[in-house]
Amino acid sequence: MIRLLDYNDRALIEQNQSRGASALRIKALFKAYGVGRNFISFFADEAGDILICAQDNFAVVYIKDESYIDEVSEFLALTVNSVLSEFPLNLNGYTVEIGNTYALNKWEDVCLPDVSNEIQIGYELLSKVFTHSINSTTYKRWYTDLSHRIRHDMSRIYTYQGVCSATAYLNDNGTIMIAQLATIEQERGKGLARQMLYHIASQTPNTKEIMLLSQDKISDKFYEKIGFTLVDKWYYYER
Repeated sequence: MIRLLDYNDRALIEQNQSRGASALRIKALFKAYGVGRNFISFFADEAGDILICAQDNFAVVYIKDESYIDEVSEFLALTVNSVLSEFPLNLNGYTVEIGNTYALNKWEDVCLPDVSNEIQIGYELLSKVFTHSINSTTYKRWYTDLSHRIRHDMSRIYTYQGVCSATAYLNDNGTIMIAQLATIEQERGKGLARQMLYHIASQTPNTKEIMLLSQDKISDKFYEKIGFTLVDKWYYYER
């Protein structure tokens, strides 16, 4: 049975040992926000084999195996309009996008000069590339969430000379998850995105791997070319 978590349920999330992208996201958000807030909620079953984080009508879902698909699908259909999962779900009336999750375990030691960690500088670049998700309408929510995770040492934003930017969405026990990696169009093809990833790995103590969710086939080829290996699939549902 899936239920809303309270202050006494911390162990259900913290004891989860999965290194999958969804579990890492949920654990990072739980560490940053905890329970009892009106804009973010955490759910689980009694064994912790199901974990769900719901925020702004969007849910990130971890399930231990396929046996939980039907139960989770029924719960989500009544709860949120968009879902990110590492398993295919039975969500009628939702469109689905499928992509690849990649991991990098080896990199060159790189230290780029003049890299800014200012959120506003990163926003100015990222909003030019990710116009749908990062724009003036979403700015306040995006800024509030990112700055909060940065204050809790879960995230960091990097921008190189105003032409290449990336967000380290979470840093969990040596695993860095990258989101929103972008280079402005006129500077692409120069290896800046690769250097940025290597810089983040090299400049973050005790990094063991970099993980990211690729969103298109062109990106897949790029990540594979620079040494990433395919580790999983992701499924994004929207109603």
